[in-house]
Amino acid sequence: MTHLDSQLVHGRRLLAIFISPGDPEDQYAITGIARWDGAALWLQSDQSGESLLLTKPGGRLILSELTAAVRVALAQGSEHEAVLAPLASNADCLAVARLDRLPAGAIAVPRTISQAIVPDWQAK
Repeated sequence: MTHLDSQLVHGRRLLAIFISPGDPEDQYAITGIARWDGAALWLQSDQSGESLLLTKPGGRLILSELTAAVRVALAQGSEHEAVLAPLASNADCLAVARLDRLPAGAIAVPRTISQAIVPDWQAK
């Protein structure tokens, strides 16, 4: 995966996976349009229309192109293929961020990132 700078995704379709800091297996997916305001990256959610702050100035975020290989890993490498495949097929980029609060319309996709990165990974 090639890491992108936040300003380069402005106006592009984004699939965001939020991971709970208290339980890394607790993950949620949401899609929308990325908005860079010069200091922070926001996501205009498709599901709720809400603007979600993805990064505070100086904050950390995994942000990359959503290549064909990453799409396959997310969809087919996860038990949530039926949910993730359509979300991933309509997005240009992937963001992985910390979950500060559950966004309206977010879809639970537990363990998705672990399963996509480590194909033989099994839940405890």
